[in-house]
Amino acid sequence: MGLFDFFKKKTLAAVDEVDYSELIEISRILSNDNKGLVDDVTLMANDYEKFQQAHEKWCSEMWEDSLNRHSALLLIAAYWFVGYETSHQFGAYIDWKEETEDILWQLKGAIDSLGYSLNLNKIVFTGEEFTDEALDKINAYLGVEGYTLVTLDTDSDCYHLFIVPNEKLDRLIYLGQSIGYTFFYNYKD
Repeated sequence: MGLFDFFKKKTLAAVDEVDYSELIEISRILSNDNKGLVDDVTLMANDYEKFQQAHEKWCSEMWEDSLNRHSALLLIAAYWFVGYETSHQFGAYIDWKEETEDILWQLKGAIDSLGYSLNLNKIVFTGEEFTDEALDKINAYLGVEGYTLVTLDTDSDCYHLFIVPNEKLDRLIYLGQSIGYTFFYNYKD
């Protein structure tokens, strides 16, 4: 398999054969090694059906059963990590047209959960920023502080945002690619 073959979209048969154990390390990076989240994701990665049974109500309300395993795991991970109707909040779920103060409010909750010493009040906003402009300003501030604002791409019109220490960014991107997930952090395009 050549380098370029690695980045090709996988067929449905190929995604069913993916080893999702890399989700465990991804959860460690995104949650600053939170035991509760890592335990949940370990179950999710190692026994998807048991995870579904353990969280039957949440899973049944989140998506249709018609999703293939790969798509279901991507959506579960994205929403579970950000704390959408769960006890975890290690990221932020925002709409593509979210107000800046709502983005900041959600990210502040994630910062508290992560235990990072970041003060988003230092960022100057005009109040006229579109969502991508606000995310770019937040990312610029985080970059100075040694972090990056990343999005787990769910191929939708929303953002699943996470704050990642810069020294863990390359590893996170690699782990995501190894299971067919994409993390991005350029909000200018």
